[in-house]
Amino acid sequence: MYSEGPADVRNKVSEAKKMLELWRTSYMETRARIEASGRDARWEFDRKRLFEKTDHMAVVCDDLYHVAQVNKPLYSRMVLSGKITHILPKFIMLKLA
Repeated sequence: MYSEGPADVRNKVSEAKKMLELWRTSYMETRARIEASGRDARWEFDRKRLFEKTDHMAVVCDDLYHVAQVNKPLYSRMVLSGKITHILPKFIMLKLA
């Protein structure tokens, strides 16, 4: 992904952000359906634990989108030098761990 052009990166980062945000939406919709049915007990979990990392990664995706959008020449130089290829995957793995 990191060796592709800025337009491809913007598309992929945008899709990743949508997927991360869909987790929160899906949880809330499922919770509402369960509670509205009245069949099961209240469905509540610690929202910070559930969403802290994915919300942060959505913000990171947004930042990466803007980097690819605004700084196309800088982005191209970083890709060519290999900096994004080596730094970004390690950052993501640290944040999700």
